Amino acid sequence: MIIVTGVGFLRMNPVLTFDYSFKEIAELVAVCWLEVKGQFDCKLLSPGAAYSVSFRLKVHESPRGIIRNFGRRAMIPHMPRAYGWNRKPLKFSLTTPCGDHQIYARYLSDMDKPVETEGYQMAPFRHVEEGWMEFDAGRFVVEEKDDNPGDIEFCMREWEGGNWKGGLLLEGVKILPTSLVTERAE
Repeated sequence: MIIVTGVGFLRMNPVLTFDYSFKEIAELVAVCWLEVKGQFDCKLLSPGAAYSVSFRLKVHESPRGIIRNFGRRAMIPHMPRAYGWNRKPLKFSLTTPCGDHQIYARYLSDMDKPVETEGYQMAPFRHVEEGWMEFDAGRFVVEEKDDNPGDIEFCMREWEGGNWKGGLLLEGVKILPTSLVTERAE
């Protein structure tokens, strides 16, 4: 299950498929508070195997457009749709069934800008195709000893600054064996 919430304008009509990708891409037009969170039952995964959880995102630009502002139409001036991602880093987190919590962060406007001053480690990411990137939320190993190893919980968020931001496309969340992630990164 994945829940996408925010305060602002979200252009979304996502329908989830089994692999947690959307049949339609979610576009964050203008938000000041963003949270995408979900959980997954680990009994559907192979015991003893290591997995990586990543969010598939694209920061995109386009000419001005029309959005709905509290029922009224409003024109966005000609500017790149991607804006506001330079003030606070986007955070990615994973909580394992045993309670281990991993958290990473990355500025989307300047991928090389350090986040250590904010108290985080840099989120690993991969360019996958045509501007799409996969940002890691964390890695985990499915316990072999239980019939029901529990759920993982994952999250992507930015709400600390209350600053308006937009132009982020979310295709979905991937849970892949780490061996496949390593192969794809090379």
